[in-house]
Amino acid sequence: MQYIFLTEETQEVVENVSKTVSTIQSHMPQIQSFLIRLAFSLIIYLIGRNVIRVLLKLLDKTTLKASGDVTLQRFLHSFANVLLYFALVFIIVGELGFSTTSLLTMMGSAALAVVLAMQDSLSHFAGGVLLLVMRPYKVGDYISCAHGEGIVQSIGLVYTSIQTLDNRIITIPNGVLTDSAVINASALQERRVDIFVSISYHADLLHAKKVFEQAFRSCPTVLETQPVTIFVDELGESGVRLGGYGYCLGSDYLATKWFVAEHVKLLFDENGVEIPFNQLDVHLDQPVLKKGE
Repeated sequence: MQYIFLTEETQEVVENVSKTVSTIQSHMPQIQSFLIRLAFSLIIYLIGRNVIRVLLKLLDKTTLKASGDVTLQRFLHSFANVLLYFALVFIIVGELGFSTTSLLTMMGSAALAVVLAMQDSLSHFAGGVLLLVMRPYKVGDYISCAHGEGIVQSIGLVYTSIQTLDNRIITIPNGVLTDSAVINASALQERRVDIFVSISYHADLLHAKKVFEQAFRSCPTVLETQPVTIFVDELGESGVRLGGYGYCLGSDYLATKWFVAEHVKLLFDENGVEIPFNQLDVHLDQPVLKKGE
């Protein structure tokens, strides 16, 4: 009886295998057709990816040649990259035999859900478009805001990236930048450098002002075409506060400020101009001794 059971089981397995083979053979034309479409889809993807790269390079060259604006070029590059890859995916899905109408309907529903769930991101996208139109700053400008300061590296679809002086990257949503104050230190070619220093009340004021001006004049990045102004800013508790300013190119601002600040101290030391500092005088009263103590 055991031998008969094994035989029946084996026959059942053989029948199942035969049915599976028959099913595969009956669907072989469809399988072959799908594999052919899959191969064509892969070819379309590889060709399409290269075509997109060429089109993006052509777009970059055309944009730079027409406007010379790196900000506009990078923004259009990001936007076109998304659209072109979306079109490529749409073509591949159609080549695989799926209904593009159903795909559009499904993507429309998904897009509506995404829009409702990503209202903040859409506001940042709108902020990116607004930044591109209004142009408060561009790539390469030095800006500062509540979230940090640095050189603008890119203005993307949703975020603006800036590089700080200590070589960090800060990514700020575009919507935040459009809704807050942003200082653009590169908007004008020239920038004023302000330096303040205090001198003692015992120092020769007129001589100290001449030495202070000399510190500005000795700086190679201070523009000779612009005036250097030295003035008394405040009569403080422990000294006279002098202020001075000159002009330099925006790219030379920090180097100029550091140079002048250092040379003010050196020249004051050479010319005997005292820079006051807070001092604390301590008086100790000795107790009065009575007779017999």
